[in-house]
Amino acid sequence: MKRVFLATRFGRRIFLMFCLAALVPAVAVFWMTWRASTANAEASAMRGLHQANKSYALGVFQRLYTARQALAAAEPEVLGEGEGGEVLSMFFSDVVVFEAPDHGLLLPSGRFRQGLRDAGIPPRSEVMVLAPEVAGRAHDVVLLRRIPGSGQGTVIAGRLDRAYLWGNPEEIGNAVRICVEAAGGARLFCGGEREPGGDGARRVETEWTLFIKPQFDAPDWIFTATTEAPGALAHYRRLVAPVMVGILLLAMLLSSLQIRRVVGPLEVLLGRIRAFGGGGPRIGAAEKDEFGLLSDTFDDMRARITQQLDTLRILSEIDHLILARVPLEEVIELVIARIAEVTDGAGVCVLLSRPEDGQGGRCHGRARGADRSTEVPVAEVPPALRRMSPRAGAPGAVLEAGELGPAAPLREGDAGRAESHVWAIALGGEGETRIWLLLGRQDDSRLAEHLQGQVRDLAERIAVAAAFVKHQDLLLYQARHDLLTGLPNRLATFEALAEAIEAARPSAQAFAVAFVDLDRFKAINDGLGHALGDDILVQSGERIRASLGPGDFVGRFGGDEFFLILRGASRPDAVVAAMARVDEAFARPIVVGHREFHQRFSAGVAFFPRDGVDAGVLVRNADVAMYRAKQTGGARTAFFETEMNRRAEARVQMENELRVAIQEGQIELHYQPRVDSRDDRIIGVEALARWMHPNRGIVPPDEFIGLAEECGLIEPLGKLVLDKACRQMAEWQRMGFDLGVVGVNISGHQLRSGRLRDYVREAIAANGIAPARLELEVTETMLVLDSDSGMAQLQAIRELGVKVAIDDFGTGYSSLAYLTRLPSDTLKIDRAFVIDLLEGDPAVEAVVRSIIAIARDLGKGVVAEGLESMEQVRMLGAWGCHVIQGYVYARPLTANGITGILLNGGIVTPAGTLESVAMPGA
Repeated sequence: MKRVFLATRFGRRIFLMFCLAALVPAVAVFWMTWRASTANAEASAMRGLHQANKSYALGVFQRLYTARQALAAAEPEVLGEGEGGEVLSMFFSDVVVFEAPDHGLLLPSGRFRQGLRDAGIPPRSEVMVLAPEVAGRAHDVVLLRRIPGSGQGTVIAGRLDRAYLWGNPEEIGNAVRICVEAAGGARLFCGGEREPGGDGARRVETEWTLFIKPQFDAPDWIFTATTEAPGALAHYRRLVAPVMVGILLLAMLLSSLQIRRVVGPLEVLLGRIRAFGGGGPRIGAAEKDEFGLLSDTFDDMRARITQQLDTLRILSEIDHLILARVPLEEVIELVIARIAEVTDGAGVCVLLSRPEDGQGGRCHGRARGADRSTEVPVAEVPPALRRMSPRAGAPGAVLEAGELGPAAPLREGDAGRAESHVWAIALGGEGETRIWLLLGRQDDSRLAEHLQGQVRDLAERIAVAAAFVKHQDLLLYQARHDLLTGLPNRLATFEALAEAIEAARPSAQAFAVAFVDLDRFKAINDGLGHALGDDILVQSGERIRASLGPGDFVGRFGGDEFFLILRGASRPDAVVAAMARVDEAFARPIVVGHREFHQRFSAGVAFFPRDGVDAGVLVRNADVAMYRAKQTGGARTAFFETEMNRRAEARVQMENELRVAIQEGQIELHYQPRVDSRDDRIIGVEALARWMHPNRGIVPPDEFIGLAEECGLIEPLGKLVLDKACRQMAEWQRMGFDLGVVGVNISGHQLRSGRLRDYVREAIAANGIAPARLELEVTETMLVLDSDSGMAQLQAIRELGVKVAIDDFGTGYSSLAYLTRLPSDTLKIDRAFVIDLLEGDPAVEAVVRSIIAIARDLGKGVVAEGLESMEQVRMLGAWGCHVIQGYVYARPLTANGITGILLNGGIVTPAGTLESVAMPGA
C-alpha cells in the first residue's frame, strides 16, 4: 500500500523545493516587471509632458505675436481721440499712448501709467514685464510699439489680457501644472492642476525655453510643466496577491502529483531490487529516505555484479581470441578455467564430437581441485548426451555419473571421491560437430540460477569459436576456389604457380604450364543458354582433372579457360603425352540433358624457366600460344615461341588502330554489283567494308572483321557500315537511280545484342530511304547456333519492311523444316557449291538445283555468289537462277564506280570490258 507522499522525507523535500521553485521566480519576475514598467511609464509621461509644455509655449508665443500685429495696426491718432479701443480690448486690458517719456496719455488708467513710469520704458524691447499692482500676483506682460516722431517719438503700451495670453487653465491638461517665469525669476503665470504629486507622490517635471528675443528683443521665458508620476501596474495591484496565491497552489498541486508518480514507482523499485538482491530491510532504514535505501540495496548487489563483470571480461578476452583465429583448444582451456573458478573448483569437461573423430569424441576437462586441464579420447559419446539437443535457454539435465562412460576428468575427484552427478547442457554445433558441457556435482542439486547463466554464457563461446573456425575455413575455400567447378580459381592458380616456381628455382628444374580454352564455347553459351554452358564447364573441368597426374594442378581462370601446372613435364614429349590424355578424355561426347556435345579445346604451353621465370610472364606466354592454336583452326596444342609474342603485340596494336579507325572514319565501303544475267542490268549491290589504313593501305575485311568480333568492336563497326550504306543509298535516290536493294552484312554479335532493330530504324529514318531497299545478310550458320533469339530479331526487322537474305546457304546443316521457319526473303547460294559446278559433279548439281527449286516454291528470291565464268552463269540461268554476284561481272567497286555504271544505263558487261564503263576510282 503506497504511503501518503508527505509521510516520506523525499516527498517533503520535493514538495518544499517545488513551492520555492514556483514562488521565488514569480516574486522576482513581478519585482523586475514592476521596476521596468515604472521606468517605462515615467519615460512615457515625461515625453507626453514635454510635448504638452512645448505646445502650450508655442501657443502663448502665437497669441503674443497676434497681439503685436493688432497693436501695430492701431492708429495713434485714433487712439488719442478715444476710438479703436474695442478691437484692442480683445487682446489688451489697458492701452496708453504717450510721448516718451511721459505725455499725451489717452486712456484713464492711472495705476498702469504709474507702473510704466516706475518701471521705465526699455529702449528697444517690445515686451516688458510689469510688476503686479497687488502683491502675490503674477507679473503683467506689456507690449510696446514705438512710432518715430519729434523727440523720442510716440510709444503705444498695451497690457496684455491675462485670460487671452495664457488661455484657459483647464485646457492645459489633466493633472498638469504649467508655470512661466521671465528672466530674473519674475513669475508670469501658473495654471492647471494646483498641486500635482500631492501626499508624497512622485512628480515628473520638464522645462521649455521660449526664445522671444529674436522677435521682441526681450529676455526668454521659461515654461515649467509638472505632473504626477504614473503608477506602475496600478490597474493590477488588486490582482497581485490572488495571482501569487494561485501560483503557490498550482505548485503545490503539481508537486503533489509528481511526488505521487515518483514515490510510488520508487517504492516498487526498492522492493524489486531487494528481491533481486535477496536481502530485506536494513536496521536504521527508518532514518533514511528512499534514495538512501536504494544506495544500500545497490551495495548489496556489488559483489554479485563484480563477479559478473569478471565473467564479461573473460568473455571479451575469449571473443578477442576467437576473432584472432587462435586454435579452438586454447579457447576451450580458457573457458574451462573460468567455469572452474566460478563454480568453486567443480569438475568440468567439454566434450566435442566431430566427423573426424568417428563415433567417438574428445573430452577437454579439469577434475575437481586440479590446476590444469587434460584431453582424453572418448570411445563413444553416451546416448544420454546424444539425445540432448542444443536449445537457447535450455536448463540442462542432471545425469548420474555412470551414464557418461569414460569421461575421465569427472571420475577423478579430490580425496578419491568420484563425481556422483553431472549437470550437462548441449551447445550449438556446425554441421556434424556436436558440443556438450559437463559439470561435476557431489549431489543432484543444480547450480544457482545466476551461476547457471554465467556458465552457459561461457560455454556458448566454445560453440561460437567452433562455428567461427568452420566459417573462416569456408570463406577461405570460397575465396580460393571456383564455385561452379570446385577447382582453384585465378587467385589460387597464381599462388600455386608462384609456389611451383619458388620450389623449382634453386635447381632450375623445368616444368610446363598449359592454358586450355574450350572451342566454340561462346556460341554454345550464347545460343543455348548459360545453364547448359555451366554443365559443360563442370564436366570439362572434371575430365581435365581426372586425366592428369596427382602432382599436377588444374585451376579455372574464368569463363571457359582452364590453367594446368604440369610439374613432372620438363620436355615437350611429356607435355604431348599429358595433353593426349586430356584430348582422349574429351573424345567422349559430353551429355547434358538429352543432348550430346563433342567438345574440343585449344591449348597453349609454356616452360619454366625457358619461357618465363615469374607467374605473370608464364601465364601470358601460355595464353599467347593458346591464341595461336585457335588461329590455326583450334582443337590442337601449340607451344610458345618468341615469334608468337611479336604477333600478339601486333594484334594488340592492330586492335588499338581499329578502334581509332572506327572513331576517325577510316572505314570505307565498296559495293559489289548484283546483276540480272538475262539483260546484264544491275539490280542491287552488296556493301563490303574496307579499312583505309594510313600506313598499310587497304586492309581487307578478313583481317579485321574477326578481330572486331573478338575485342568487342563489331557493334560500332556494324553500325558505322549500316549508316554509310544507307547514306549512300539516299544519295543514289537523290540522283534518280533505281538501284534495287543494297545488302549489308550483319554479324552474330549484332544479332544477339538486341539493339539491331533500333539501329536499322534510326538509319532508315535519318536518311529517308525506303525500308524495302535495304537488305540485311545473315549467315545460315549464325542462325543455326542462335536460332530462337536470332529469328526473333530478324522477324522484328522484317516488320519494319526491311528484307533479309540468308548468306552462305547450304553450309549450316539446316533441315527443311527449319528452313520453313527462317524469316528471310532471299537465299544466297554459297560459293563452295558454285565453284564445283564446272567439275560436273552430279551431287553438287543436284544440291544447287534443289536450293533453287526450294527457294522458288517458298516464294523466296535466290542469288548465286562467287561466279567467275559465263559458263557458270548459263548453267544457273538454265536452272532458274538469274541473279548473279561475282567476279564474272564485277569486283567490289567504290561508290563512284557504281555511279558510273548507273550513269551508263546500269548495264554491266562481263569481265574484261568492265574498265571501259567504270568511273575513276573504281
